Amino acid sequence: MHFIHITEFVGWKEETILEYLHVNADETAFDITIPKSSRLFFSDYNDIAIDYLRAAYVGQELAKLTDNFTYTKIDPQTNEHISFVIHHVNLEQLAETLSKIAPGFGNGDGEDAIVFNEGVAYFLDQVLENNITPACPYFVDIYNEFISDIFGADEDEDLD
Repeated sequence: MHFIHITEFVGWKEETILEYLHVNADETAFDITIPKSSRLFFSDYNDIAIDYLRAAYVGQELAKLTDNFTYTKIDPQTNEHISFVIHHVNLEQLAETLSKIAPGFGNGDGEDAIVFNEGVAYFLDQVLENNITPACPYFVDIYNEFISDIFGADEDEDLD
């Protein structure tokens, strides 16, 4: 299994990621980790909700690449990173997906980070409208638990 921490690819272009994957990833399984910056009792509920919404979006994007997808269910009380495991993926598609999600875990600047955040917002809309089934329902449940006022949602608005 090849381990990837998404922050390693912040600022990389798709072509560079693809080259890296061809050179370094002779495996057919990938463990892709994203940071979780919030922690229950130490973070605002909105920050926790955002972390889990972003994780649900990343999981959704990675799950599109394979039929063999799993993710870790990290409790909001921990400060552990979130991990997704995918098997038997097309490296070109993986590079494209990593290039889209990595900017969301940088310093938040630039057009690519805006595109990531727009993707998260679109994902949220799609889930709220029941147009998609989340690949990571646990993260959606955590989002629902901690949401108070994100993206214009009110406290009683849940994702189903």
